[in-house]
This record gives sequence, C-alpha cells and structure tokens, in this order.
Amino acid sequence: MDWKDQFAPAAPLNLVASQDGGTVRLTWDPPSEAPARYTVYRVKSELEPDATTAARDARNLIALTGRTTTTDTPSADTGKHWYFVQSVSSNSIESGPSNVVISPVQTGLISEPTRLGLSVVIYPTVFSEQAQVEYTLEEPGTVTLQIVDVIGRRSVTLIEGEYKQSGQHALTINASEYPLANGLYLLVLRKDYQRVTRAFRLVR
Repeated sequence: MDWKDQFAPAAPLNLVASQDGGTVRLTWDPPSEAPARYTVYRVKSELEPDATTAARDARNLIALTGRTTTTDTPSADTGKHWYFVQSVSSNSIESGPSNVVISPVQTGLISEPTRLGLSVVIYPTVFSEQAQVEYTLEEPGTVTLQIVDVIGRRSVTLIEGEYKQSGQHALTINASEYPLANGLYLLVLRKDYQRVTRAFRLVR
C-alpha cells in the first residue's frame, strides 16, 4: 500500500449547484491529487448544516461517483436542501467536506421521482453489531443484495440471483459474520435492470 493511501485526501473545491428543470446539477473541481471517488451528501435543514457532523449520518449520503459532476432531484416536501462533497481515497478514507451549497430548486413544487417498483431500508443506519434490512418488491423477480464500500468494491453478497415473490422481505445483518472494517458502506439492491441503494456506517 502506498503511504499516501493511509491519509485522508484533500477535499473537493468550488462546489456549485445549478438548476436544470426540477433537477439539481452539482459540479466541483478536483483537488490537486485526484481521489478515487467522491461521496455526495444532501442535508435537509432550515439553516446551513455543519458538514462534518452531517457526513457521519449515512442517511445524508445520496451518491458515489468517480466524476466531478452529478445530479439530484430533491423530494417534493417543503424545506431547504444543502449539498457538500467529499473525496474518497483508494483505501476508502474520506476527506473533509467541500464548501456547502443550497439547492436552487424550490421544493414543494416538483413531483416525486418515478417509482422503481422496489425499495430497501436498513435500520439503524449506524450500528456496531446488528442491523435489520427490509426490502419491498412490487413485482416478483430475480434479486441480488450486496454490501459495497464507498469506492464501489463488493464486500459482501447477502442474496445472489434469487427469485423472490412480490411483497415485503426482511433479513438481519450480523456484523460479526462478515470481514467488514469500520466505515461507510452502501447496501445495493438489484432486481432485473433496476437498482436502489441505502447507506450505512459500521462502528465497532
């Protein structure tokens, strides 16, 4: 391992939010040494949030990308949405936050995103030993459920290519059964050509 990979990378620079219809487009500049990927966070708050604190809550993570741009459609409920971005090293270490920007899209006036026909939740989103996963399918189909780290490497496969009936399903994640280090992870549910994710943080 390169000694540089043991330290947090530099934060992204000059985050800007612009409006494209009901969609927020975020763009930023990479630091002098480009990281492996970026994590993108959205926080609902009437006041500008403390980004360092907000990054500890996995529910605020909305995207993981290797590009310096991404888009988001805020929910249709009222309130202010704020964004910030962090760099992620090849060793899954996150930088501090970029500057924080407010969404230019006026919430409460846009429609909800198209439903995918599947959903997944994990609770609690920060845990040390055990978490409950619930996922819902509107139609039966072949399902894969995986845990990946913040740079997209597959860590654990919980369900692989199993045919599931429509309705609600549940399972339990016991952290002691898997070789997962402390950190931020994504729970990825795939069915046919559809994909949804939820973030969680493991703290042993």
